[in-house]
Amino acid sequence: MAKSNQKLKTGARPEGDDPYSEIRGRTVLIVEDDEDQVEILTEQLGIFGMEVAGVARTPDEALRLAEKHEPSLVIMDIVLDGEDRDGIEIAEELYRKNKTLAIILRSGHCNGEFVARAREAGILTYLVKPTSMETLFPAIVLTLNGYKMIIIKQAQIDELKELLENRITIDRAKGFLMKQKHIDEQKAYIAIRKASQNENKPIVEVARCILTAQTVYEIINQDD
Repeated sequence: MAKSNQKLKTGARPEGDDPYSEIRGRTVLIVEDDEDQVEILTEQLGIFGMEVAGVARTPDEALRLAEKHEPSLVIMDIVLDGEDRDGIEIAEELYRKNKTLAIILRSGHCNGEFVARAREAGILTYLVKPTSMETLFPAIVLTLNGYKMIIIKQAQIDELKELLENRITIDRAKGFLMKQKHIDEQKAYIAIRKASQNENKPIVEVARCILTAQTVYEIINQDD
């Protein structure tokens, strides 16, 4: 790739005692094969107080360094000279290992096909080079916050999924007790709750033990 003659333009410094406090100390993996761009990005990120965890120049190196350093953010060029995979394909591979990794794609020009593919891959930010500090700073903040919201929503989904699975487990355990002891649902639940208190175990764990007993009971009956 031809060397860039771009000079670093710092522009106006945002207001505040520490305008970059929100991203200061966060780690970044740069995926870029243009040494001039690497130098410019490294200087810009340093001004923001961010740490460059590594610089990758090939897809394999990007995957290896991402796994090794677990960066907060990956800033990646879409086209790497001489490589059979572009930045979007690398991002897709990274997402298979970490769905909430924050990624910013950069390209020398705005390409509709690249934008569409990036959107389909779940990438939130696409920048056109050269990237000034005035453009890069808000892009980093919004990207990190965007992926933070994804993490929060995923955690909420996982929590709801766990609650639903636990509810199903408890309901199945109640059903087994109701059938075996000829009691109503309320008495079955009270029995499970008392066992939970006596054993100092979560109700769902007691329910799982009951379902294990149900499995053993069914196996014995099958043998008979």
